[in-house]
Amino acid sequence: MSTTSVSNQGTNFFNSNVITALNEKLNKITQQVSTGKVAGVYADLGTKAGTSLDLHAQDNVLTTFISAINNVQLKTDQMDSSLTDMTNALQTVAADMDKLAQGGGTPDANTLAMIQTAAQNALSSLIGDVNTSVGGSFVFAGNNSGTAPITNTGAANTNVAAIVAAYNSGTPASTVIANLNSMAETQLGYNSNLAAAGNNKFQADNNLTLDYTMKGDESQFQDAIKGLAEIANLQYNSSNPSGFWSIYQDAKARLDNANTAVTSRQGQLGIMRGQMASLVSSHQSTQLTVEGNISNLEDADLPGLATQLSTLQTQLQETYTIIGQLKNLSLVNYLPSS
Repeated sequence: MSTTSVSNQGTNFFNSNVITALNEKLNKITQQVSTGKVAGVYADLGTKAGTSLDLHAQDNVLTTFISAINNVQLKTDQMDSSLTDMTNALQTVAADMDKLAQGGGTPDANTLAMIQTAAQNALSSLIGDVNTSVGGSFVFAGNNSGTAPITNTGAANTNVAAIVAAYNSGTPASTVIANLNSMAETQLGYNSNLAAAGNNKFQADNNLTLDYTMKGDESQFQDAIKGLAEIANLQYNSSNPSGFWSIYQDAKARLDNANTAVTSRQGQLGIMRGQMASLVSSHQSTQLTVEGNISNLEDADLPGLATQLSTLQTQLQETYTIIGQLKNLSLVNYLPSS
């Protein structure tokens, strides 16, 4: 007598439906736990894919803005430090010059020598500040940042000394001063391409470009260089005391004017530095929100997945147990004995 088996029917049913579905879910959850992501590719995010792509694009733009600002902040921080050095040096020499000028008449030789030495040292320091660089980029060179603003560091002292020395040979003080005023940038040692160099600009936000240009040949820097070199090389001529004091006061005026202008430019730079700091803070706050939204869309819920994984594993194990039991079933087990 033939028997009718139900085991094949049961096995086929579970294999084609329940087990396949459970394995697919199990594989998907296992991948999510392994990667920490809901999907391996954007397409698997379904309708959320477009939103995710837009958020990533926004995140990349913010990263670019923050990186650009941070790069410029390094430069402007050093610019600010150099400007502080300049004003300190100018104020120190000018204060010493005020003390000597109060006496009038024949200057004390030792005091004059001290001022000249201080001015010479300040000149060297100031030229070094104008040639400040960050990562090989000269910050006071405009967009010609690969070349130092002052390429001949000894030219200013040499050329100003020659003009001032003419006073001792009978050249009127007014002529000496006029000749100092008309000096070409190259006579002060400046790079011949500096004057034509463009501005330093960068994009800090959508529709916002900042310009942090401060070139080393601006008038305040030239005045500082001329004034320091002027007093460093001025010698007293007893046959023309009025000429000495005229040139002396011209040098003092250059230092005072330069100090005022450098301080003003430093203040302008400070405003921009504050603006950049505010922009970085704003960008970082926005980026935190954007990345949080990305995480909500893409990151897997690991605690929840762990629970699902445990449940699926239990279900799968139970399913295989049922299949094993069904394989041993036969109608003959339920037919009465003949």
